[in-house]
Amino acid sequence: MSPSHQVVIADTFHVDLKTNQSRYLQGEMITGSLNFTYDEHYPADDLAIPSNFELTLDNIEACLKEHIIEQSKATSAPQLSQTAKKTLLCNSLKLNPGENQSLELLFELPHNCRITDQQHQWSITCAFTLAQEIHTIEQPILISPAEPLLTIANACVSEGDFTEFNYHWNQQQGYISIQFTPSPELYKEIDHMKLRLSLAESGEVNGSLWVNLQEKRRQDYFNALFDKDIKRCEISFDTNELNSAQQVYAKVKEKLTYLLNQVKSQG
Repeated sequence: MSPSHQVVIADTFHVDLKTNQSRYLQGEMITGSLNFTYDEHYPADDLAIPSNFELTLDNIEACLKEHIIEQSKATSAPQLSQTAKKTLLCNSLKLNPGENQSLELLFELPHNCRITDQQHQWSITCAFTLAQEIHTIEQPILISPAEPLLTIANACVSEGDFTEFNYHWNQQQGYISIQFTPSPELYKEIDHMKLRLSLAESGEVNGSLWVNLQEKRRQDYFNALFDKDIKRCEISFDTNELNSAQQVYAKVKEKLTYLLNQVKSQG
């Protein structure tokens, strides 16, 4: 069943906003519909819309909205800023009693857009004018990392030495940070591993691999105070590598081994 949200303007007139799914990946197409229904039976107490009255809807717009929730320094209440992509669905639409009309929605998400988390939210919002009054209807949607990024994260768990992962969007730098929990054996060497990744329009994934080393000596604890226990290197995956979980983790393991050997040689 498609996700939907309904607004009842009056007993005889209601609006449904539907999307084909509730969760999307970066770069995917969002499709949906905005449906208007004008009932032909009229309750006697419905004074909002007279009987046998033709409805005219003007300036029907759809908008893909990105909500960025920021914590204000002046107050503890979160502040909400918004950016939007708008499209005009219809200049004017007329409805007679007993009629319904549907308008199609279509939006393409940016290939490297922000994902849904505590600081970032997305929605589809539609607005129209009826009897000189603007009405709006909104449907929240969830945005997850693109398929190649999820492929990399899942490969590190299914093929590698990690038990789970979580991710978040870095707003300032514009990349997805994926943090992995190592297996008990690998935990002897590292506290955790991070991949900071971004997806190119070509389908390649570029970024860096970071490891936070375990403290084994007194000097290690001193190094941790200044983040000297964190080692990093560049990493990238072409589209062919992304077709195989084994190849993906082989690349990760190669880089991880390189960093660990580098630490041992310096010790």
